Amino acid sequence: MNRISDKQLGERLLEGLEAAGPAGLSIRQLLRRLGLPPEQRRRVRRLLQRLVASGQVSNNRRGRYARANREFFAEGLVRARGRGWLELAGNGNGSTVGIAPENKGGAMPGDRVRVKLLDADRSGGGRGRVEEILQRGRQQIVGTLHRGGRFVLLVPDDGRLDPLIVRRSSTRDIDDGTVVAVRPDSGNPLQAQVAQVLGQPGVLDTELRRLQIASGLTDDFPAAAEDEVSALGELAGPEAGRADLRKLEHVTIDPDDARDFDDAIFVEKQGDGYRLLVSIADVARYVPAGSAVDQEARRRGCSTYLPGHVYPMLPHRLSEQLCSLAPGRPRPAVSVEMEVGDDGRVRSARLRRSLIRSAARLTYRQVQRVLDGHKQGVAAGQVTMLRAANACARALLAHRKRLGMLDLEVPELQVVVNEQGWPKLIKPAERFFAHRLIEVFMVTANEQVATLMRDSGVPALYRVHPPPDADKLQAFTEVARELGAPAAFSGDVTPTEIAGYLRSLEDSPLRQVLHSLLLRSLMQAFYAAECRPHFGLASSAYLHFTSPIRRYPDLLVHRQLTRLLERAGSQGIAVGRKLQIPVAAEAEELEDLEALAEQCSRSERRALAAERQAQALYGAAYLQQHVGEQFTGRISFPTEFGLFVTLEPSGIEGLLHIAAMRDDYYRFVPERLALVGRRSRKSYLAGQKVQVRLEAVRLFPPQLELVFAGNARDRRQSP
Repeated sequence: MNRISDKQLGERLLEGLEAAGPAGLSIRQLLRRLGLPPEQRRRVRRLLQRLVASGQVSNNRRGRYARANREFFAEGLVRARGRGWLELAGNGNGSTVGIAPENKGGAMPGDRVRVKLLDADRSGGGRGRVEEILQRGRQQIVGTLHRGGRFVLLVPDDGRLDPLIVRRSSTRDIDDGTVVAVRPDSGNPLQAQVAQVLGQPGVLDTELRRLQIASGLTDDFPAAAEDEVSALGELAGPEAGRADLRKLEHVTIDPDDARDFDDAIFVEKQGDGYRLLVSIADVARYVPAGSAVDQEARRRGCSTYLPGHVYPMLPHRLSEQLCSLAPGRPRPAVSVEMEVGDDGRVRSARLRRSLIRSAARLTYRQVQRVLDGHKQGVAAGQVTMLRAANACARALLAHRKRLGMLDLEVPELQVVVNEQGWPKLIKPAERFFAHRLIEVFMVTANEQVATLMRDSGVPALYRVHPPPDADKLQAFTEVARELGAPAAFSGDVTPTEIAGYLRSLEDSPLRQVLHSLLLRSLMQAFYAAECRPHFGLASSAYLHFTSPIRRYPDLLVHRQLTRLLERAGSQGIAVGRKLQIPVAAEAEELEDLEALAEQCSRSERRALAAERQAQALYGAAYLQQHVGEQFTGRISFPTEFGLFVTLEPSGIEGLLHIAAMRDDYYRFVPERLALVGRRSRKSYLAGQKVQVRLEAVRLFPPQLELVFAGNARDRRQSP
């Protein structure tokens, strides 16, 4: 080290501090970063003091040194922190840059911004100021127009956003209190102009349009994407490297109102097992990476399904025509062919690019009738195939349950709308074994593709489901014990333990309630660039492959898989065998796979939130005409502010606020998940039946206000 002059070492110190950024480094960290031995500490300290004196380096009271007179910037998405602050995600170690209200520069949650760092802490976080809004996260903002004094203001529905000044010229003939959508000015981020007048609040049409815009939903695609799609043609015949499977009578099985068919199955009995083919529309053939269609699909992330309307990820000509596995039409596909034993184990699997022709478009209801012994309306050959599919699915399910797959059943609502878009019927959705048949086939195919992608080393988006949070699971066990269905789980709970507990509830009247409560204690699944276990499916490798028409992660997996299969020819690739073809982990769109995984997870959460809010909105509209009527309900979830009650027979949920429980002072007991009267000791628990009256309905936000029916003595029934 003595051979290095002070000047040379000083330059190395400056380079190390430059790379460290505004957070700076301590002397110990500098030594470690530059590979200097501990005995150089005094020399480094002396040189740093010289650099501080010359103004090239600054040091703070915490003994950290940083380059002086340097401006450091960061770019990324900002999110709400609270109290008007924003925050920018830091360097991946959990640190964040806080942005005070006076430093936001008109930025809003979801915007991509350039931030100047004002100060930093040792983790790389700190405080910053927005210097430039690079891209708006939302093109329109929905809220209520308010006129007052010299200004017209928009109060956004999203409470995280600041009020905006609206140009008066764009508000002519718009009444005070009207719901509108505004577009922020590019030159002045604190000012906006009206883009759409949505209508008066509390009207179903207004609230649906409000939901659509706030959720970023649109039927329209960019002109460039539509032009690309219009230039595409149907597959005329077999292609090189694609196996011709048109002689195998695939069928699609979907809901009654489905319009896009992206998966088809073929099953036949073979010896002591089954031959199972899951063939998925080859969407990647029509949507190359980086194309206008691909960019818009990536932005949307997934299709969103609202009652009576679908906002598709892909243009209609792709989703409902070229890619859809319509009966009688030859379609390019990617097929997973599996040999399944009578014990439900997958003995072998092979993937290949294929050409198929669906023999029939069947519905879950039709298939269930066949499984129940009825044959009308289904060809004889398809009846035979469906019976084989039934046996194969039951074997697969039994095996997955032995592995520990969580067999949770949570009811869903079916909303039927009339031609005017008004809800004419809401009821719990019917669920058949035919649904489970398709689900287990898709899960099995997804798992085989994940295994291949993991073993090949090709980048992909995996579906990850972490183990339950220990505290939440402990809270569930306490509630389950109070309800008379005790659960005992180990510290590091396994899927097999929870699956065993679920089996013990099969004949319990509290089965549905406990399934719902257990679901709340589980973690949320998400997309990730790294292959990690899926707890709920008890799978070591899992991803989404079977729905490329409506999910972008599936399309991305198809695109990566195609790069493998094109090298393999029509024979495809066997899962579990060492690849004999060169594998390149290359993809233009994968420069930041983790960021893409997070984006797809956000898109999924946004779509699910829109679907839940739409169901709540239609439920409120459906019951508007029933205000004042009495209902039997079942307590679905007690909270510190009241009881959520599911009404029968519709399955719509309302809130009985604690303020309406006037016969006693009730307190929330979290370990029992109960409201308990202080004087009477009366308890209201999840699963109990109650008689309630619908007191009021509100469409924004959707809410049913309930009160107890009758007098206090008649309010509660046994579960």
